Amino acid sequence: MKMNIRQASPSENGFGVTEIIIAILIVLLLTGISYYVWHKHKAGTNTSAPATSQSQPSTTSNNTKSGTLYVKEWGISLKYHNTQANLQYLVDSSNQNMAIITSTQLASAFPKCSLASMSATGIGALSRGKPTDVYTQGQTYQQILDKNPSATVALGGYVYIYKANSQSCSGSASNILQQNANSAAISIFQ
Repeated sequence: MKMNIRQASPSENGFGVTEIIIAILIVLLLTGISYYVWHKHKAGTNTSAPATSQSQPSTTSNNTKSGTLYVKEWGISLKYHNTQANLQYLVDSSNQNMAIITSTQLASAFPKCSLASMSATGIGALSRGKPTDVYTQGQTYQQILDKNPSATVALGGYVYIYKANSQSCSGSASNILQQNANSAAISIFQ
């Protein structure tokens, strides 16, 4: 019995070492890209607003000399000077050009001052509008800026105005926490 043994041609050898290394590199590259995209998406969902029309309260960073109120919906950073208040905001769901302002310290002490409260009034409101938009009583944002530059600021084509609430969310306008938060908010414009 004679066996016919023939040598395989190069096209019949299967995968070579080079092809296996290339396949492994492609799999590793796709894994790395997938991890990067997943990690970025995961980080983005932790800071984004919920699916409802209201934004979650956003806090600010605070150090011993000043803090920054970053209003992500408006893309602005507002620096304030106060060592006793850590400002936070909530953009009004019915008016995207108004943000309720409070501090984490005040909200912890008085639930009505918390932005999680449905009746939240905070310490005041930050409004924004184009210079030609009407702010109140027929006056434009630009007219308010011209009359009272210490309580307004112009940034990126908008005028921002802070107005303290006449009623106290803490029950007493003389409350030290409320005074600290209000002075921090006012210092944005100084």
